[in-house]
Amino acid sequence: MTQKERIAKALSSATSSLDIWVLEQPEIDKVIADLVDWKNPLRVNTPRIPGEGYAYRCHRRTAVATTGAYWVAETTDTSATSYIADSSFILYEFPFRTLLARGRVTRKYQAIGRSYKDILVEEINDRVKDFKNIEDHAMVAGASNLTTLTSSHQYAISGQMPSGIGELIDMYNSNSQSIRTEDASSTGGTSLTLTKIDELMDKCKVEPDALIMSKKSKRIVRGLLQVSQRYVNTVKVKGGFDVMAYDTTPIFTSTNVSDTEYLQSDNTIATSQQGSEAASSSIYAVNFDEFFVAELTPVAIKPLDKSSTQYDDFEIYADEVFVLRDPLCVARLAGVME
Repeated sequence: MTQKERIAKALSSATSSLDIWVLEQPEIDKVIADLVDWKNPLRVNTPRIPGEGYAYRCHRRTAVATTGAYWVAETTDTSATSYIADSSFILYEFPFRTLLARGRVTRKYQAIGRSYKDILVEEINDRVKDFKNIEDHAMVAGASNLTTLTSSHQYAISGQMPSGIGELIDMYNSNSQSIRTEDASSTGGTSLTLTKIDELMDKCKVEPDALIMSKKSKRIVRGLLQVSQRYVNTVKVKGGFDVMAYDTTPIFTSTNVSDTEYLQSDNTIATSQQGSEAASSSIYAVNFDEFFVAELTPVAIKPLDKSSTQYDDFEIYADEVFVLRDPLCVARLAGVME
């Protein structure tokens, strides 16, 4: 069943917009939520947890206790200060943001001869695609106005777009979770190697659940595996998708991972060419226990009050934010080239 056919099935057979929305609203919400996941393995496999309040809150450990563990006798007084040390934590808040796609069905199109339901199906289908793309863009490339985290009461986003995985990694501890294909590069990076992918995965303090990259980077990885006479494995992931894997780690692609980043000699990344450096891309290693989506309002669709005879409006929306709870469980490899 195609995406349009699933939308059509969810809608009432009635011809009036009032009947369609009122009678079938619960089913429409469910189908719209499913369609945002449709053919979207990265979204399906990124955990989504319920949130509350105005922000998702978590504590990050900023300093590990300096006093280690000891072998002690059964009579040892462990209340002595030499055995005691406290770790330090900072409260982080990730304020929820609203993603919205608004659609419209005009009276003129209805008058042309097509049924209201057919026109509504077309419009919902197009707006679902827009919603999926913008959400995916924010997840991997979301950029807020914030560049550093310095205050004791931390905020991970500023403005309306939440920070994506790239910015969240960059903001942690002077970008300490990023590596490059070539440090202090004057050319913008160098050719990707399997050794660098292994280094990227080793940068995470726990085994990453996925690698996220562009389609071009995926082709580069496939070529490297073939040249080294290694199997190009596929694994089945949540949602029934079969995706390419590096060893056993799934590779998720996103059209919003840019292939036109510009790695600078100071190891920062520019979005436009600053000199003679060539364009490159990034690959992300992610542990989904620590990077996830917190949802205040799961994706839903609602009709708007009619204010004109010329059209009927609806909105697809969700309140959510991308959370990086432990930055040491993710990493970024920049300067990826063929």
